[in-house]
Amino acid sequence: MIAFSTILALPKHRRDLKTCAQWLARHLAEIGLHHVRVLPGINKGAPNIYADWLLAPGKPTLLLYSHYDVQPVDPIQEWRAPPFKARIIGDNLYARGVSDDQGQLFIHLKAIESYFLRKSTVEKYLKKGLLTLKWLRAKLHKGWKAPTNKELFFAIAEFN
Repeated sequence: MIAFSTILALPKHRRDLKTCAQWLARHLAEIGLHHVRVLPGINKGAPNIYADWLLAPGKPTLLLYSHYDVQPVDPIQEWRAPPFKARIIGDNLYARGVSDDQGQLFIHLKAIESYFLRKSTVEKYLKKGLLTLKWLRAKLHKGWKAPTNKELFFAIAEFN
């Protein structure tokens, strides 16, 4: 995922955003989530990805959300290596997005996958929304409301 230059702020990276969204959707399906969808971005933003696991009748819903877009890499000359090529230095992983928010996003996915490998059921409904949430939150705080798909993201608790 880190190899995709998912810079929402720069229109020349729209194709990378779409390609990464498709890659993430395939990964969500491969680890066992259902109803995987790549949804159109809001106001020409990055595509949003939705997946769920709704096989726990009567249990509450837990929404895990993340964003996969990253900030621009400029000034590029300050990078010691290409920003979209992961590298390990000592005990640390370096690349654009590993700490905000692609690393956390991948931790969510691997935790879900690990749980599915150990148990045949989950004790809560799960919904995974991969959104460009920093941008979305800014719009929501200004009184803007998402016009579609809000029913997908209803939950009693959410975690980022």
